[in-house]
Amino acid sequence: MTKELNISKRFTLSSLMLALAVVLGFGIFTTQGANAQLVCRVQQITDEPVDDSDQTTISGDGNLIAFRSEANFTGQNIDNNDEIFIYNVRKNEFTQATFSTGGSNGNPDISSDGKFIAFDSRADINGVPNNGSRQVFLHDVMTGTNTQITNGDKNSDAPVINGLNNQIAFVSQADLTGDNLLNLTQIFLFNITNGTFQQITNSVFGITVFPSSNFEGNRVAFESSANLTGQNPAPGAIREIFLYNRDTDSLTQITHNTAGSASVTDSSIDESGNLIALASSANPNGGGMSFPGGSQLYLFDGTSPIELVTEGQEPGLGVAAISGDGSCIAFTSNVDITGQNPQEGDQIFHVNLDTRIFTQLTNFQPGDGNPPRDPRPNGDCTRISYHRQVATGGPNVGQIFLATCLDPATARNIPTLSEWGLIAMAAVLGIVGLLVVRRRVQAA
Repeated sequence: MTKELNISKRFTLSSLMLALAVVLGFGIFTTQGANAQLVCRVQQITDEPVDDSDQTTISGDGNLIAFRSEANFTGQNIDNNDEIFIYNVRKNEFTQATFSTGGSNGNPDISSDGKFIAFDSRADINGVPNNGSRQVFLHDVMTGTNTQITNGDKNSDAPVINGLNNQIAFVSQADLTGDNLLNLTQIFLFNITNGTFQQITNSVFGITVFPSSNFEGNRVAFESSANLTGQNPAPGAIREIFLYNRDTDSLTQITHNTAGSASVTDSSIDESGNLIALASSANPNGGGMSFPGGSQLYLFDGTSPIELVTEGQEPGLGVAAISGDGSCIAFTSNVDITGQNPQEGDQIFHVNLDTRIFTQLTNFQPGDGNPPRDPRPNGDCTRISYHRQVATGGPNVGQIFLATCLDPATARNIPTLSEWGLIAMAAVLGIVGLLVVRRRVQAA
């Protein structure tokens, strides 16, 4: 009988301990992060006292950052010319991608897998004398070779490479296909596989700039003040966002601003080609200015009207860049969006497009130099590169920064003790303790 009683007690104690484990595993933890700002760590990548660095671009996994710089990071840029550099985040290592003694290199765009960098240059690359115009080049990260893509007598610049590494979209005034006799700024596509050019705009007036490509390269968004579809009757005055569909060889005007000179200032497309983030000082749906005096953040998802993401906020938005997976937009703003920017200085923010929660990544203060600029998120928005001019006791010098943020999916699974969980744990531990005491008394 005594043995059976001891077994029963052991069984009861074991059951309670199992219940405690279940409570610990499922009952006492709550999930945080779904309704909270991200936790971000900012790292300064460069620290040069004199030579500027800027124009960052980041790979899909966030491990490689390409940028323009006058600095001598590797001992191979002794003349401090504008060159393209690559920073390996994991190895904390710089690599110089271009080697020129005159002219400038700039506007790098690194491919999603980090294998290639498209850039433009007015320098002598590969020993070939420059003809006085900016030309588009392609850098192979693995081999270190640079291939010249354009060689026209007019400027070609602002290249972007698609995720398949088989197409470059860029802006050019050159007549690369025989269809740009007026030498206006047009958007071209270069097929890396077969070496052919395609002109996708054919404007006779206005400015066309800033292409942005999806992963496959069959969707290219860009900004233009031209009347490309017959829906921008006052070309030259208002810049609109257009979308080129390579599958149908067609152009669609996405925005329809009607407020005088107010216009879209920046846009970017995600890898699927279904989302376009844009900053606009006018209502892109038409009907005049939404917030006179500044820009707001909008999101186009293929439907109408275009969504106002910063609704309820004061105007003051800058560059808007969407992540490859379309989960977030990184942008600059001088508005106190999160309550952490009371001085309303220009800061970099992140908005999660699933939860619409804003996170302030930077804490720029007057006297620190110049505000942060041009945030560029990686594929899943866990890393965002940007540049800022830092006060170093002398002139402000451009430096490269990297913000590393906790992935939203990970943040939603961080366990924390809840109030009811603590109560449940205390109750179970109290019962277990009482049974242990009673067992010792009976044994005595």
